[in-house]
Amino acid sequence: MLFLVASSDAGARQTTKSDDFANAAKAAENARESGRRPEAIELYKKAVALRPDWAEGWWYLGTLQYDADQFRAAIPAFQQLTKLMPELAAARNFLGLCEYETGAYDAAKTDFEHGQTAAQPDDEESGRAAAYHLALLLNRAGEFDRSVTLIAKVFATGSFPTEAQFALGIATLHVALLPQEIDPSKDAIVSKIGEAAALQLQGRAAAAARVYAEAAERNAHFPYIHFAYGSALAANGDNEGALKQFREELNIFPANGDARTAIDNLEAKRGGTIGTRDNSNTRPKINSATTRDADIAKLYSRSAPDSTTHSAAKHPASTDFEETFERLKRDAAAAQSAGKFDEAIASLEKATALQPNWDEGVWNLAMLSYTRGRPADALRALSIWTARNPNSGTAWAVMGLCEFALRDFDNSLLHFARADSLGFTGSPESVRTARYHYAMLLVHAGKFSKASQILSERALNAASDNELQFVGGLASLHLQQFPAEVSTAQKPLVERTGKAIAFLNVSKYDDGLSELKRLVSDYPKAPRLHFLYGKGLSALSNYDEAAAQFEQETKLSPLDSESFVDLALTQLQQHHAEEALAPAERATQLAPESAEAHYALGRVNLDLRRNDAAASELALAARLAPSSPEIHFNLAKAYARQNQPEKAEAERAIFARLSELAELQRAGNRNQTYGEKRGEGTLSSAPADPRQ
Repeated sequence: MLFLVASSDAGARQTTKSDDFANAAKAAENARESGRRPEAIELYKKAVALRPDWAEGWWYLGTLQYDADQFRAAIPAFQQLTKLMPELAAARNFLGLCEYETGAYDAAKTDFEHGQTAAQPDDEESGRAAAYHLALLLNRAGEFDRSVTLIAKVFATGSFPTEAQFALGIATLHVALLPQEIDPSKDAIVSKIGEAAALQLQGRAAAAARVYAEAAERNAHFPYIHFAYGSALAANGDNEGALKQFREELNIFPANGDARTAIDNLEAKRGGTIGTRDNSNTRPKINSATTRDADIAKLYSRSAPDSTTHSAAKHPASTDFEETFERLKRDAAAAQSAGKFDEAIASLEKATALQPNWDEGVWNLAMLSYTRGRPADALRALSIWTARNPNSGTAWAVMGLCEFALRDFDNSLLHFARADSLGFTGSPESVRTARYHYAMLLVHAGKFSKASQILSERALNAASDNELQFVGGLASLHLQQFPAEVSTAQKPLVERTGKAIAFLNVSKYDDGLSELKRLVSDYPKAPRLHFLYGKGLSALSNYDEAAAQFEQETKLSPLDSESFVDLALTQLQQHHAEEALAPAERATQLAPESAEAHYALGRVNLDLRRNDAAASELALAARLAPSSPEIHFNLAKAYARQNQPEKAEAERAIFARLSELAELQRAGNRNQTYGEKRGEGTLSSAPADPRQ
């Protein structure tokens, strides 16, 4: 009888536990689907505690914590999931990402490698992120060839992500560091080499050689640049030029065995007539003093001091150390309050030398130096700050302003782009100053579309800002110049064009189109004007006149693919698909790597019911511009017409996700708000622009 009662009680407890789990799981699902992340996390914790073998629960717990930047907390969830489902690549990938974020680099590398060898690609997005981070860790471990191979496998087709290019630059230069460990002043070198290496991986050896040539000219003393340049020349069939670069590499870096091998191979092809083996002038010998990979890392690493060497624990008189530090803090604060900024800077420099981890002091030192017109001093402080606060968009923006003042335009552009991706804050005037300089640099680099995008932001109010309008005119006319470089004769054209475009950007179409109409009359042969006028007309659905303007532009600028793209798309709006075919095909011939050109041709083929050709062109466009909702929407239509329902549904899902993301970005446009992020600081007034 007692046994029966005990069995009955156990069954009741089991039923209660099962009910508790079902209730917790259902509540967790409801909270997750409703966007109540903190509540969902707690409910999933409760549910997996009740049923530790519930793989789905561990997945959602881990991914929710990951999305909330709770990386350390998410590690146990993904560890448990990998035990339950060892072949699930996404679980390994997320575990590695969390370990990377917490600095457990060796463990992350192991888990990323497990994820790479998993049988099925169950999560493409996490797989690409994991591959990128594994490439970084391979670089850190000095496994540069493996890193290049992995990057080529994952990223070489389609649009090459900027971050992957940077990782490729690190590998090509044999820098055994993570990106955040690299001195910001070397970012431009790494980025340029990564750009060239990406071109080479894509089979564009001639274009790669041109970029390498520019990098070698500007950074001739850096190891591996000449070797990479020589490799690109050899791939392009220029063996003489390659030999020259390989020999130059050995003059700079005698330890480069790959350069020696490359010379041997090329000399063997020439019958040994070029640079024989006993030629000591061209074959420097390796000795104990030769630079090694560790020295390359030092060449690129940050100079931020190690706080452990300055801490009170290292000081024989700890009390004196603390008293000195506190006195300097008080002196700096008092001097700053009294408006004695140079004295404040002097005290802050001494205080931060004693305590480099004093973030508030380092930030104040950077900002005071910046506002006092001492950009080089500000950069030194910002290098320390960004090493400890790499996600501070405001710091990267100030760094960009300082580098602009010092005419280091390559690094300035890179750091403004980083600030743009992270978001930065400040007063409307200070944000306007940063965006203005960023736009100027984009124009100078020939990145006209991005510059126009920056200048069209409503928060900048370009319609009443002559300087912003002028840069907008340069971007619209594709004039790769700084404002001060524009000739007197050309200034009226740039000014008027910028004003017209600024009107269009705030939907003042009457004013903008009227000015553009006068411009095409006053400058009938000026490139880009007819195109801009056509864009404005098209925005008001005036397709007949727009098509006429685009056609006129194709005659004035027969090598510019944009006018052919817009002519084709406008003719589609006129239901003239047959007429649109020729300009669309011409656009792809002029710009074979343009997503817009392939999209236009895909749309034309779709209208002509040439479904296979449409799917092919739109799929190529999607590889080149994977974040375009319109491309995926039309690719879904093409697949549906080909009777490929699974592919069509996959494209519809991508379209829905990208559309939702775009809507969220529009709703939360960070540049509309000039608040301050906690612990980050804000932009101050900019130094004088040296180019104006």
